[in-house]
Amino acid sequence: WIFIRNSRDEEILENKVAFSTYGSFFLSFTLAKDAPSGYYRIQVSPFENEEERNKHPESRFDGSFRVEDFRPANFEVSVRTDKESYVFKDSCKATIEGSYLFGAAMSGEKVSWKLRLNPTRFSPTGWKGYFFGPGWWEDDDKSQLIESGDGKLDSSGRFYLEKSLEEVGFKGSADLRLEAVVTDLTRQSIATRTTAVVHRGEYYIGIKPSTTFTKEGEGVKIKVITVNSKGVVIPGKNLELRVLKRVWYSKREARPGGRWSVISKKEDKEKAFYQVISGEEPLSFS
Repeated sequence: WIFIRNSRDEEILENKVAFSTYGSFFLSFTLAKDAPSGYYRIQVSPFENEEERNKHPESRFDGSFRVEDFRPANFEVSVRTDKESYVFKDSCKATIEGSYLFGAAMSGEKVSWKLRLNPTRFSPTGWKGYFFGPGWWEDDDKSQLIESGDGKLDSSGRFYLEKSLEEVGFKGSADLRLEAVVTDLTRQSIATRTTAVVHRGEYYIGIKPSTTFTKEGEGVKIKVITVNSKGVVIPGKNLELRVLKRVWYSKREARPGGRWSVISKKEDKEKAFYQVISGEEPLSFS
């Protein structure tokens, strides 16, 4: 048996159901147009009698769902940043705007916002095989909330914010995401978001090894190029190129309770060093 009670604790459904060969059942019903909003409780039991159901609670299971009144929104929210892309030394300026659909500004309404950075890889077209920025083997950047706040829209229905990106500890590039929520006097909320790219610097250094796997004593060819955020070559950059050999050392350490853990440490040894100026074509080293 399945029983459903509304938010006023009134029973609105009592039905006997049969299980399929898979041990499941399906039931659908239509709510009345004047059904009250709130939480509805579902109870399934092998007993029809309520006294028997309460006497054997271990044989029943319960669930719930929520009924809400629908009210179409009468306002809209937009978010925009002053640039489509930034560099980590820049400041991000943004505008959050709320306006009623009949044209009036949402003066004095509440607004909350969050500014988040998510790591991304810079992979411009035309440079297949090149690594731009930290490699996958390095410690990854983590998604982080860099700023959040709340306030009120001004008389024109706008809220302005500014955040410096200079002190954010990212090794590589990032996607900046701004989320905003505006709430009107009836407590109806509408959320929206926008994104922008934050580049690690004014230009990128790309490195392309001839192979990512080799043996001790075998030669490896390396190509180096500098490009802008659109992948266009920018020559004339003074670069320092170091070739490092990374060695990992691992040892076991005793822990309380007779347990052991493995501790790994890395050591980088410089094998080659070059001071070069980037050109129109990739520089090559062996």
